[in-house]
Amino acid sequence: MEKNNIGMTIDFLPWKRAIKSVQTGENDALLTVVLEEAPSLSFTTVPTMSYRVCLFSGNSKIEEIKNITQLSKKRIGIASQYGYGAPFDKYILENKNNKDRILTLFGGNLVSRFILLTQKKRISYFLEDENVVNFYRKKIKSTFCTKKNPFFIGFSPLYINKEKLIKILDDEALREDFSRN
Repeated sequence: MEKNNIGMTIDFLPWKRAIKSVQTGENDALLTVVLEEAPSLSFTTVPTMSYRVCLFSGNSKIEEIKNITQLSKKRIGIASQYGYGAPFDKYILENKNNKDRILTLFGGNLVSRFILLTQKKRISYFLEDENVVNFYRKKIKSTFCTKKNPFFIGFSPLYINKEKLIKILDDEALREDFSRN
């Protein structure tokens, strides 16, 4: 991006607020977004990376989950206003008012807080992207994951140079991907 004279400032915001800030033009783009979360944005065609949501636990003795139906007697931790994709979003929607099934946390340091909650057995599992949790891998184990999904850069519909920048980023990503193969 430097050779194309493109600068970047990164803000860390709660996810729903980040999406809204790009939709309204307060910020120009989101670095890790999928079409389902913000369909009004203009997206790169080449993904920036991928994500995979997993159930994690800080309790090493917890049973391994093979499918979503095994969660019926378990309590899981989730982040407020965050999407996890299928099959988790459906499960959360069906159980969102059941405090015995879903514990919703707000604020920061969520992974550390979720690990502590699983160790204290206040929740059985928590949902998170495996990239986010990699830092904590020695303390926790994953048990059930979605397939890997691509992330894209999504630009505000109000950002004037979005088409030009999308082409530059896509061309650069394709060149980089081609050079690896």
